[in-house]
Amino acid sequence: MTEAAIADPAFETDRLNGRPIALDDVPRIQSLHHDPRVAEHIGGDWTDDRTHQFVKGAVEHWERYGYGQWVLTLKEGGQFAGRSGLRHYYMDGQDEIELLYAIDTSLWGQGYGTEAARAIVNWGFSQHGFASIVSFTLPDNPGSRRVMEKAGLTFEKEMLRLEPPEFLVHRITREEWAAR
Repeated sequence: MTEAAIADPAFETDRLNGRPIALDDVPRIQSLHHDPRVAEHIGGDWTDDRTHQFVKGAVEHWERYGYGQWVLTLKEGGQFAGRSGLRHYYMDGQDEIELLYAIDTSLWGQGYGTEAARAIVNWGFSQHGFASIVSFTLPDNPGSRRVMEKAGLTFEKEMLRLEPPEFLVHRITREEWAAR
């Protein structure tokens, strides 16, 4: 199945399988969030309880909205690769759809984040018809910026989320996606 052909909540790309996140995934997500190189880009090392609440919220998001985050595994060998997906986000007084991702550091630099992000952006527009998709990163995370840009998102503005530092906001509209 190609990146553009995700129709079922479970999906595959050339190298990845994805399925909706579940409570059984808490230990794998906790391990991912405890990795110091991941933690520096998600607001620090998360407590186990915070990660449990994050996963619980992600499961509830699927139930409420019909989309959410996927657990990613490598097609070859089944290794846990990370998490990626879409979630509802309230920004500047309006509802937005946020693309988010966290990839196991042993797989950084191999294109897995980009592969997942492209597939999920395509799924969001082709299956849900979203008007636009946003994503955020810290200014000192060039790898995340490259993933966003390769998935078609472009820089829009700097934004303070909950507290400093400011995040970089990237966006792609349905029209921009369709023109690619």
